[in-house]
Amino acid sequence: MTKIDKLIKEISKEYLIKCSFIKDEIEEEYINNCFVIGKSEIIIGKYENEENKLISFFHEIGHCLIEKEFIEKWKYNTLIIEIECWNIGIEEARKRNIIFSDNAIKFGYEKALSYVGHDEREVYNYNETCKINLIMEN
Repeated sequence: MTKIDKLIKEISKEYLIKCSFIKDEIEEEYINNCFVIGKSEIIIGKYENEENKLISFFHEIGHCLIEKEFIEKWKYNTLIIEIECWNIGIEEARKRNIIFSDNAIKFGYEKALSYVGHDEREVYNYNETCKINLIMEN
């Protein structure tokens, strides 16, 4: 377990969020990606860059903290929700004196922009909806 993985585990405990790391060979969609299930579980995929892993984790924290009123105000517009979750996550990191590089922030916002033209709605039970079977390390 890397130093960043340990930090992620510590922070997730503070938020009372279960956090799992995918540890075996995986499909491409799990490379450089994290996923949130509801507001209480985060799955961390495989990352080529530790800072990108950490900023992605904080983005998922943003999904856990975003207020329902904000989501409803914007009529569940996925792009706006994703950008706001990146903002919330980066702010939560800053509260812990974690400041991300411009490259990491660019990585995050490029992820958000991948939703342009794909106005998917938030999925609150990803495992059940997608019927995925992942080998994870808790």
